[in-house]
Amino acid sequence: MSPTVLLRPFEDSDTSDFIKLINASPVYRYLSARLPIPYTEAHMRDFLSRCERGERIERAIIADGQLAGGIGCALPEPGMDAYCMGYWLGQNFWRQGIMTRALQLFLETLRDQLPAGSVVEAKVFAPHAVSQRILLHAGFRQEPGFILMPMRDGLPHITYTYRLSL
Repeated sequence: MSPTVLLRPFEDSDTSDFIKLINASPVYRYLSARLPIPYTEAHMRDFLSRCERGERIERAIIADGQLAGGIGCALPEPGMDAYCMGYWLGQNFWRQGIMTRALQLFLETLRDQLPAGSVVEAKVFAPHAVSQRILLHAGFRQEPGFILMPMRDGLPHITYTYRLSL
C-alpha cells in the first residue's frame, strides 16, 4: 500500500530531519551543485527565511506523517520565463510512489498560486532516469538538446530540461 502523501510549508521543527535526510550522499548526488553540503542548521535558517520572504515556493513532503523530502521552485530570474523547480526525497522513501504524488500535489499548488500560462522548468542530470520518468508522467516535456551543468563532483554533466505550462 502506498504511503499517504501531503505537502505543507517547512517548519523550524523540520530542521533536524531535513539535515539528516539531505546530507546523505545518495540524496544530494543529483541535486544542484549550489546546494551547500554538508547542509547545516545555519543553511536551514537561511532557507526558511527566504521562504517566509516569498522568494521561493517550497513545501515539505510528508509521507505517513514523516518528513520525506522537499519540493519547490524559485521565482524566474531576470530574463528568464520559467519558474525553476527542484525536488528530493530521503533515501528510505524512494520507490514508493511518493515523489510522483508529491509532484502532482505541488503542481496543483502552483496552478492556484501562479498566473495562468506560467511555465515550470526542471533540469535533470542525464543519469537520473527515475526523475526524468516522474516528470514525463506529470506532463512535462523534454526540451530538445542538453546543457552541461556541474554535478557534485564539480565536473560538467549532460543535463536535460523539462518544461510544463500551467
